[in-house]
Amino acid sequence: MWEILLFSVLVFLARLADVTLGTLRIVYVSRGMKLLSALLGFFEVLIWIVVVSQVIQNLNHWVAYLFYAGGFSAGVLLGMMIEERLAMGYVGLRIMAREEALNLCQTLRAQGYALTTFDAEGKDGPIKVIYLAVKRKDLDQVLSFVRTHNPRAFYTIEEVRSLGSCQEKPFTRRPPWEKLKKMD
Repeated sequence: MWEILLFSVLVFLARLADVTLGTLRIVYVSRGMKLLSALLGFFEVLIWIVVVSQVIQNLNHWVAYLFYAGGFSAGVLLGMMIEERLAMGYVGLRIMAREEALNLCQTLRAQGYALTTFDAEGKDGPIKVIYLAVKRKDLDQVLSFVRTHNPRAFYTIEEVRSLGSCQEKPFTRRPPWEKLKKMD
């Protein structure tokens, strides 16, 4: 009896580990982090194949099935919690505001945020749309600020895969005939 319970707990813990790694791997794949994703995938599958082979060898221990499923669910939750704590990367924050939009923009800019604004038409008339990229770890602080200074503002949050700048020297393509000149 204790042997079966210990086996089931080990299955749970191994499943917790491999699904946590898998959840993090999916997040990193979506952010374009190839090497880290591949490394996590290696250990995820290594753990999985060991666990599955052990469960198949012990098909008469149905309790292990429950622990296997429980480890999967707990691994998804743990992976999401870890990813949320790491708060890597940026999000795009789009704020739609009617009142005090100018003050909100000025204050956000004074805090160092680069933002873009444009006029739009909302349900009840003209609005100002404010768009800015925010580090995920700073998002709660920025949202708290927006709620304090413009409590009626509506906002949306989007994942940002990467950031770039148009202020860098633009890439210019050489005409094909310049290559021919070098061959002479």
